[in-house]
Amino acid sequence: MKYFVAVVLRPVLVCFLLLNIGYANAQYNYNKNNVYKPPVKNAEDEKRYQENVKKADKKKKDAEDEKAREQYRKDKPGKTTTAKKEDESIELSPVKRFEEMGKKNEQNGITSVKINDKWGFINDAGDSITPMKYDKESSFSNGLAVVSVWWRYGYIDETGREVTPLMYDFACALADERACVQLNNKWGFIDKKGKLCVPIIYPETNYGFTEGLAAVKLNDKWGFINKDNKTIIPFIYDECVRFREGLAPVKLKGKYGFINKTGIMIVQPKYDLVGGFFGGLCYVKSDSKWGCINTMGKEIIPTVYDHVNIEGDKITTKLGDEIFYFDKTGKIIQ
Repeated sequence: MKYFVAVVLRPVLVCFLLLNIGYANAQYNYNKNNVYKPPVKNAEDEKRYQENVKKADKKKKDAEDEKAREQYRKDKPGKTTTAKKEDESIELSPVKRFEEMGKKNEQNGITSVKINDKWGFINDAGDSITPMKYDKESSFSNGLAVVSVWWRYGYIDETGREVTPLMYDFACALADERACVQLNNKWGFIDKKGKLCVPIIYPETNYGFTEGLAAVKLNDKWGFINKDNKTIIPFIYDECVRFREGLAPVKLKGKYGFINKTGIMIVQPKYDLVGGFFGGLCYVKSDSKWGCINTMGKEIIPTVYDHVNIEGDKITTKLGDEIFYFDKTGKIIQ
């Protein structure tokens, strides 16, 4: 019996103990994502381990994203559920599945969403049309949305395709079939397909294209170009602002006036400050006093008031403590 214990049973017990110790130690060689970390012998082993960790982290993140998207499909915004709590019926608002959600575009049904501090886009069914990889985003405007990664900007279309590389220092929303982009402190314009149609050569632009023309600066003077980069109004002004209702403010020798799309001066430069036209009216300032002109350049409200506010068809003015109301023709309203 002693011989059996010493020769046969003891080696079996020793092997069993060693296997258990090895198994127990192995448990501590797995990280939180269940990635095995072998004994590190050299830098190559450590590098291989770190790569496995990244793969496991990505797999876990992708699974979480898919779970969030699936839940969103089940509980889309606007859908509510009813639950029973202490025998009372409670209407539950939609559960937030994302860290943030942008405003849904009513035309294409696309919404920007944020997961793990990154932005992406989903369609009306809750399906992703882009990866969740962007640092910044904007709502869609005329079929394109501005996105950025590491302060480099570009555009995506409604399918989620990047129509331009993320290469610009800044990018603006598409308006009037063109979007202004900045690179190395110069501005140019792209079209809806992402093609550069106006070269990036202008030091400044003012609001981009409106009514087919854009105010840009070149050689310290302002003028207007069309969508094909043809100069329509020469670069002779100290400042130009965008067109509204066929007229654009321009500045010469410190005073503002208005030109039409052919460059004819409709309102001579005589004002210290002007606005843009809305509903055929525009406020103007001269010698610290405010008034209002129409598209013919006529002062329907003389520049004698401390304050002027245009609200639809009504103009409100203030002089001292007195308030006066006028209609669009300049007739006082009792």
